[in-house]
Amino acid sequence: PELRDIKLESVEAIVPIDRVTQAITLPETIANLEQYVRTVNVSTTSGSYPILETTKAVMVTVAELVANPKLAEPTFKEVDWKVETYRGYIPISNESIQDSDMDLVALIANHIMRIALNTLNTAIMAEVNTAFVATEVTTVDQIKDVINLEIDPAYNVKLYMNQSAFAKVDKLKDADGQYIVQPNITVGTGRTLLGKELVVLPDEIFKTDANDALVFIGDLYEAITLFKRTEMTVRWQDHQLYGEMLAGAIRFDVEAVNTEAGKMVKLGTMVDNIASVRVVNASEFPSAGA
Repeated sequence: PELRDIKLESVEAIVPIDRVTQAITLPETIANLEQYVRTVNVSTTSGSYPILETTKAVMVTVAELVANPKLAEPTFKEVDWKVETYRGYIPISNESIQDSDMDLVALIANHIMRIALNTLNTAIMAEVNTAFVATEVTTVDQIKDVINLEIDPAYNVKLYMNQSAFAKVDKLKDADGQYIVQPNITVGTGRTLLGKELVVLPDEIFKTDANDALVFIGDLYEAITLFKRTEMTVRWQDHQLYGEMLAGAIRFDVEAVNTEAGKMVKLGTMVDNIASVRVVNASEFPSAGA
């Protein structure tokens, strides 16, 4: 008899097809900038927030039984905020819910929550980039000068840098040939630079240009305020098709309230101190009997 080619389509009914219904979650680093800024829960859609400005006023000496002189009055800065609503939905067919080997609804709800976190991160860093103009530095000593001379020691200074900046400083060494980025289990991120906690953020949320290696040096808690009207909510909504619609919404505003609490720098071509290491010959050491 004549032999004919057999195509898979013609025998699909008898060849079992394995359809994988278990989703795979890829590994990734999740940044959460909300933990570093001040959060103020508000009950209206707009308003103003009073900020007590720092003062350098001093008292004067007064002789006995002389009336008290008037002290300098406190000054307040009003920060205006206006809540915006961020929302969206994902349709889910009932067939997908029924055929999935896992809790598909919970998976998609977590996906929506992650989108909300991305939204918060993007809004926070957009406000940081707008409020703080970057100046270029090329040495570690210049970064030290920013910490020691340009920011009040009262602030809880951390170094927030994007991946591009971290790629530069992570290769720098001191005069003894030791890397200047140090492991430190006493801080949340486990890394310090110049004695300050080092927070590495993805380039996707902390970059204004392809070549930017940005570092925010300062106290984000004092610099940025998140005015939150509602927490992130995920709920079912009606859909005309045979399925469900999982919708999420969050309402907030982000404002820079104190531009004295930090400085932004952009790393240029960084130079470390490894070239200054001098090899000491054994003959230079004094003998034990000297």
